[in-house]
Amino acid sequence: MNDRDFWSRAERFEVLDRIERRDRIESALETAQRLDERLARDGANAVFVARHAQLLWLLGHAMTAVDDREPQDAVFVLAASASDLKRDAAQTRLWWQQLLSMYIAWAERRNMRIESLEQDAEGCRARLAVSGFGAYRLLAAEHGLHVLEQDANDIDGGTRRYSISVRVAPDHPGRARQTLHTADDEPRVCRRYRAAPSPLVRDAARGWRSGRLNRVLAGDFDVMRADD
Repeated sequence: MNDRDFWSRAERFEVLDRIERRDRIESALETAQRLDERLARDGANAVFVARHAQLLWLLGHAMTAVDDREPQDAVFVLAASASDLKRDAAQTRLWWQQLLSMYIAWAERRNMRIESLEQDAEGCRARLAVSGFGAYRLLAAEHGLHVLEQDANDIDGGTRRYSISVRVAPDHPGRARQTLHTADDEPRVCRRYRAAPSPLVRDAARGWRSGRLNRVLAGDFDVMRADD
């Protein structure tokens, strides 16, 4: 930083970002130490145990990202397809809103900062920026199609599917945020959701399946395991 031309270099943003992230990690480690001391003094408390465990888990992701020189923050887009909106606009908008609420709830649970960059409820498109410990590492696996499956009630029967495309990219410091066009490629199916006749969620990216649909939609999709 003392080099004469440091402040004119393009990489200064990454250097300053790493310094700031290390400072935040050190501060969070001090918080974790205080929580540890409080637990030792006052005994186990479910609220503090959960808070302590989550902080240590997020710090692990944050430190790995710094060591590997990975980005911390993310920008992502949720968008419905034009064909789904044409076929069943009401159900498509409802599913898009449920997924948007899921990510907002996730950010609140993980103490992330979330910023709405653009939002079109009518066209079912939202672009958001998320920052916090391990934000990009945790969201990267969300990239793909999120498919709601419903049994059709009409005479033809069968299953109806409603797909929301989620695109995730790193939010690099000092760089323009990506627009993330959802029609650039044919994405993989990330996760399938079913509410009836019995709840079931199948996550192809992380390799688990669970009947706890409500927990997934409440924002715990990143901590689910095969036996949950």
